Amino acid sequence: MKIKNLLWTFAALLLLMLSHKVEAQVQVVIGTGTQSSHLYGPIYRSSTASSWDYSNYTYIYTSSELSGIPAGAIITELAWEKADADGISGHNFVEIQMENTTQATVPATTNYLTETATSTVVFSDNEYTLPAISGWLPFTLATPFVYTGDNLKISVGHVMNGTPSGSVPFYYDAVVGLGGGRAAASPTESTAYNASYNDWRPNIRISYTVPNIPDDAGIASIDAPSAPVGPGLHDVDVTITTLGTNPLTMAMINWSVNGAPQPAYFWMGNLNQFETDGPVTIGNFNFPPGLNTIKVWTSDPNFMTDGFPDNDTMEITLNFVDPLIGQYSVGGPGDDFASLEDAFDELHEAGAAGPVIFQMSPGTYTDQIVINGTAPGVSATNTVTVRGTNGATFLYEPLASADRAAFHIS
Repeated sequence: MKIKNLLWTFAALLLLMLSHKVEAQVQVVIGTGTQSSHLYGPIYRSSTASSWDYSNYTYIYTSSELSGIPAGAIITELAWEKADADGISGHNFVEIQMENTTQATVPATTNYLTETATSTVVFSDNEYTLPAISGWLPFTLATPFVYTGDNLKISVGHVMNGTPSGSVPFYYDAVVGLGGGRAAASPTESTAYNASYNDWRPNIRISYTVPNIPDDAGIASIDAPSAPVGPGLHDVDVTITTLGTNPLTMAMINWSVNGAPQPAYFWMGNLNQFETDGPVTIGNFNFPPGLNTIKVWTSDPNFMTDGFPDNDTMEITLNFVDPLIGQYSVGGPGDDFASLEDAFDELHEAGAAGPVIFQMSPGTYTDQIVINGTAPGVSATNTVTVRGTNGATFLYEPLASADRAAFHIS
């Protein structure tokens, strides 16, 4: 009787395995460095007393380094190699963004906002406790990431709101131009990368699965509209893809604007596994001024059940504003912008359609101005001028001797 029951149990387990697509998780380690430091990320912490609570890092992993990962693989976990057993308790913020890219290096003078402008958030936790352990520190991705075979860009942002037990070093490798980042005492300052971080990158472990899915349709990207963009009627363009082993010949592409459903688009074509089709215009919409959220999702691939829903949906939020041109008042009651920081934020969001002048109203301005990257449309012709008036004074008192610039341009 016991033998018969054992055979039935084995048969049931076999049927269960056959009825589910079992995907083995594979791990690849990039970096064999044996030196450790708190400087190069992915999370910065130099001591219990340090006031540098904000850090941002970006790393490039080349396609040759990733050659063991096949195109179409689904990355499910990232881990960095921690060198000691100190941690950070409490409510810390950690965000990881990823992007398939042809970008070959991290520029020495870049910034976090530029590097993550087209990346996808795959992990975000504002209640994160960094465990007091040594060894691999894993992050399970809330949004599994589909690798396309290109270079891979990974960015990590961290805000320490908890209590550290000491320095948090990670093992790292020497690289050339494949890393970048900065830690600082203010969130704005930490986004402007420090060139001294450019040639170092922490060891990483990437975990992935290779999909075995009959039918799938997914959104690879939302291609239009894209920033900078003004209000009005715009086409909505997307790129569709499939991870399915069966060729994708039809699917529904659904979309909404600010939660309001729009007419679905019936896509027809012939895509093999990992191939894409796009940009495909799925409709248009008369976008009002301000923030608008576009959500796009696929359904019914080949009129079958979608075998991998995680790649179905994508959404973007864009600020639909007219580009700047001409003169704008800054800093006074009723002015166009309350502060110069607001003015430059708008310029980066909207772009420039011609020369722009920011005219400062009388007053004393004590904030450090950090300008990250070049705004869209700015050129030798479309210049940006900050012009003072009688009574307009900049008086910036740095918190540290190494940060004396009243205007920081990166």
